[in-house]
Amino acid sequence: MNPALAPRRAYADRLRGFALFGICLVNLPFIALPFGTISPEALGLADATALLISALFVDAKFFILFSFLFGFGFSVQTAGRTPDEARRSFLRRLCGLFGLGLLHGLLLFPGDILTTYALLGLGLWALRDVSDRALHRCAVLALLVAVPAFTGLEYLVQTLPPPSADAQTATIAAYRGSLAQILGQRWQDWPETVPFILLYNWPMAFAAFCWGLIAGRRGLLSAPEGILSLIHRYRWGLWVGAAFGNGAYVLASIATVPNDRWFGMPFLALGGPCLAILYAGWIARLDGRIARILETAGRVSLSHYLGQSLCAVLIFNGLGLYAELGYGGLAVISVLIAAGLTGLGSLWLSVFRYGPAEWLLRCWTYGRWLPIRRDAAETA
Repeated sequence: MNPALAPRRAYADRLRGFALFGICLVNLPFIALPFGTISPEALGLADATALLISALFVDAKFFILFSFLFGFGFSVQTAGRTPDEARRSFLRRLCGLFGLGLLHGLLLFPGDILTTYALLGLGLWALRDVSDRALHRCAVLALLVAVPAFTGLEYLVQTLPPPSADAQTATIAAYRGSLAQILGQRWQDWPETVPFILLYNWPMAFAAFCWGLIAGRRGLLSAPEGILSLIHRYRWGLWVGAAFGNGAYVLASIATVPNDRWFGMPFLALGGPCLAILYAGWIARLDGRIARILETAGRVSLSHYLGQSLCAVLIFNGLGLYAELGYGGLAVISVLIAAGLTGLGSLWLSVFRYGPAEWLLRCWTYGRWLPIRRDAAETA
């Protein structure tokens, strides 16, 4: 199959587009604020409300959807290819993702997820020939690993001393300074994000990889009916898991007394995946203009993801707004950035077949320059 003409799956693109909005909500505070700048005790009503909504409906949900779609994409990219072709193209794709992730992390956002996908993708490649049952067992095991991983992460967060006032002042000054100061501070911050990414993202991302590969094999994302049927079968368990897991996470996070705090993050290992699956069902039922808007965003998902970080850096570092806004204001800006990039993506796709980052990655993956402009038949 000509890689430039590979068919797209509307529901998968719609789900990607939806996930991008949530990812922007999660990532923006990590670009706009240093850790510990706003203490929970000092939050106003708007910031506290934004954090509560994020804890219930956003945290550990959207990267799971994106990871699930990566596993699904693996099944699509390797289907119908010889083993040598599949190995060569997929491993080149992982190398390309890793390179983009390095640049993204060093220049824009230390919490980059692309390097994680590239490294975990090697594990997915190793499991490419195992049965669906074995993949499911691997996914469940990875999900179980997420419980102690989240526990360890929360232990680190609670026991490590917060940055001193002088350190926070220096960080803010650096991110409001020259390009050299901004990059220097970003490179200094990057190693500190590694434990967070390893404990927070890796186990659940790999579980979602495995389930996404199963979904691709079974054609569950080719039409919304497949995923809806599966969700309907387990709907009560999913609703209970989402309500209990996310509710317990929030309650445990706010039930704080001096020198004693419940560990809430492990509950996300249950609440996050359950609500993510329910979101997938909601998106499967979506139709009309909103569905088409999300599909547009999903078609340029890599460019959209990188564009979110670029916009945030231009706003908060370029305009000197770093550490100036609280979580409520950042939530509004996140939605505006995601919506603006979606509109820009729609205009771009009226002329081009792929987003700019997607095109570069495809060219690298297949080892040749692919056509990017739409021809007359496609634009008619």
